[in-house]
Amino acid sequence: MGNLFSSEDDLNDKTYSVKDLLELENDLGRIVYKNNDEVEINFSELNINKENFSNFSNVSNGDLVGYLKNIEDNLFTNYNEESWLQKQLDNELLDNNVLKVEFNSILPNNYENYNYLLDLINFDNNESDDVSDDERKIIELYKGNSTHIFKDEKLLGKPLYGKVELDNIYLSYDNKLGLYSKYDDNIKLSNALNLEWYLVLLKNGNSYVIFNNYYFNGIEDNNIIVYDNRLLEYVINANKCYNTNVREFESYVNQFNKYVENLKDESNEDTSKIVVMLGDSYNGGILRLDNFIQNFNFEI
Repeated sequence: MGNLFSSEDDLNDKTYSVKDLLELENDLGRIVYKNNDEVEINFSELNINKENFSNFSNVSNGDLVGYLKNIEDNLFTNYNEESWLQKQLDNELLDNNVLKVEFNSILPNNYENYNYLLDLINFDNNESDDVSDDERKIIELYKGNSTHIFKDEKLLGKPLYGKVELDNIYLSYDNKLGLYSKYDDNIKLSNALNLEWYLVLLKNGNSYVIFNNYYFNGIEDNNIIVYDNRLLEYVINANKCYNTNVREFESYVNQFNKYVENLKDESNEDTSKIVVMLGDSYNGGILRLDNFIQNFNFEI
């Protein structure tokens, strides 16, 4: 791990071309959002993806575990009805505000792609070990994603993204190019929790809720803010079409330049910051946004 403001791989003097984003992607490291140095929480009664559930801040065990148990119980009872959401709204931790719930059935021909979920189930909590693999076959599968607002700051965590001054923004790479910054005390903790979960029904008749991932949404003035990666999307799209569609390529270049002009407009406070991903540390090299803008080459 490294300090976010210095890197052994100093990329800030390099010039990159739209023709070869692969070089840039290979040079860049990854900024880490979830470090395992926060509050210890006992999830032994739940089925969770332990790799993803970490990095909690100002969270009490009872509040979080109890809330997840509430979701689990409601899903077991009401997953095939419309009433489970109303029951969730009645939970005392909430401001009576679940911003968004998506609850979708996954098609049977895709079940094999989700067999890894079985490894996340603690069968010892639910049944004996002598159940055959065939009895543990998935026969129904549902995926859910929900955003929950907690009142009275009963549940807080470091947000996944926040609004940051341009001087503190960097490029990093994690599956795709992204804009990142270092989490610091100027960015307030968030009470807006996003959860990803699955409801699995097996051939033996048992059902399980698996909490696969979470993050805390970025917030400002008690409103959720949205990650803004438009600048790099223009670059990525220009790379895809520079040798096939000149008109489309030029459109992306123009949008990139216009976006940069707005960033440099000191008279507009709304453009002096960007909502970017946040991290605690990084692996590999990072590149300052202002240096990237100055040195990036769109010539074809």
